[in-house]
Amino acid sequence: MVEVAREAKNIGAGAGGAFFGVVTTEFPSEVIARSTGLNGGAKVGVKSVVKIVIGLVFISIARRLPGLWSVFMAVAGWTGIGSIGLDIIAWVKPGGIYRLAEETAVAIRRATLGAAAVAKELKELEVKAEEAATTAEVKPVEQEVVVPARRWIG
Repeated sequence: MVEVAREAKNIGAGAGGAFFGVVTTEFPSEVIARSTGLNGGAKVGVKSVVKIVIGLVFISIARRLPGLWSVFMAVAGWTGIGSIGLDIIAWVKPGGIYRLAEETAVAIRRATLGAAAVAKELKELEVKAEEAATTAEVKPVEQEVVVPARRWIG
């Protein structure tokens, strides 16, 4: 029973580390890439460098921590570095992994249901999407514009 509890803790630390790693490498790498205005391969390159640097920092921290914290940080580092693969897919395939998954799912449904049935389903979905887009009420959002520099200038 003790071994099961220990294993569950390792799994929990790994899962938490994976989430932490993706969030803490994806957000800053995307912000930096967008701030530079880069696209395509250059954007993937910038994001890769940022993710590798952050990932290696996490891995080096993991080597100095005890127990589950070490697992957490090591998984965070490797997951962040591993997420570069998703950036490469997004560069090669517009829409990224999500579009690739959608196209694969449609291909599977065509193979199992037949092309005519899937075409009919997709047409019905398109009609519903168009109806929702035309009937949706759009309300303007009032927002105060804050210029942070003014605080410091006086």
